[in-house]
Amino acid sequence: MFLSIILTDTRKYCVGAGWENNEIALEIKSTTTMQDCYKKLIDSWCDRSATVTGRQAKYLDECDASQYVTATMYKYIYREARVHQTVWRTVMPYSQNYCKSLPLIGSSSSSNPQSVFLGMAYDNLGLYMKHRMAGQQ
Repeated sequence: MFLSIILTDTRKYCVGAGWENNEIALEIKSTTTMQDCYKKLIDSWCDRSATVTGRQAKYLDECDASQYVTATMYKYIYREARVHQTVWRTVMPYSQNYCKSLPLIGSSSSSNPQSVFLGMAYDNLGLYMKHRMAGQQ
């Protein structure tokens, strides 16, 4: 659940509420590695005892591990991700229906002294909050 209060550069505020969720998924994976094994068939053309018939002869001369391989065996998405599911008013900063002028100043084009002063106060408050939030990140 979220509550959104947006202050726009045209001295309006927009209020909205809604919900969002991340994807909920079940995934079963398997990771495996194989062995790459080698056998020398001919070590010397004249003497086969070292590789085939002798005391030191082996079935496999050397084995190396291969790279890991990951396979997805099963994947089930229980719930898709949903973003900005609005249930009350809006989360769009330029909505004509739900964005209202800030209190005590009327429209942004008003020229009476009280509106101009309060407009400057709102602008300075917005700059202060912007710099304060930028310092927290």
